[in-house]
Amino acid sequence: MPFVIFEDDLGTKKRTRKALDNMFRKRGPWKRVWDNFWKKVESDAKAFCPVRTGALWSTVKVIDIGETGDIGAPEFQKISVIMPAQDIQKDTRAIVAGDISVINPESGKPVTYAQAVHDGYMSRTGTWVAGNPFLDMSININLPYLNDLIDRYIDEEFREFSRD
Repeated sequence: MPFVIFEDDLGTKKRTRKALDNMFRKRGPWKRVWDNFWKKVESDAKAFCPVRTGALWSTVKVIDIGETGDIGAPEFQKISVIMPAQDIQKDTRAIVAGDISVINPESGKPVTYAQAVHDGYMSRTGTWVAGNPFLDMSININLPYLNDLIDRYIDEEFREFSRD
């Protein structure tokens, strides 16, 4: 989350920068905002996920990928990621679907089809089957919610801060 401060008057800029630095040092409140956002993303992804047997639905989850962004996900998983600003990259997470250890009760095969369901695929007859981008949709519809959470978080952190 970048902040640009365009003023140069009697130390206000320095005090604002110090307040921002203090805000990012305290990860507790930020973690609460980030957790709330990802809970909503996961809930919505499950709501958008096509459900015939529930096997794919049961594999939808949020994972913490830390600073490196290394998911180490197998090729059968579908992944959507939001990378936060550098100040808070330790909290990078992704939402994933697909798991080789989960068996679809209808087909008896592992749930390795998340990407095909999400992005679409060419059928055996040569026709295109449109995807249902349930992971991307869940992130996209929740970005305004994240922005609102961030605005409220900043308001809380700066309620005692005033300019001279």
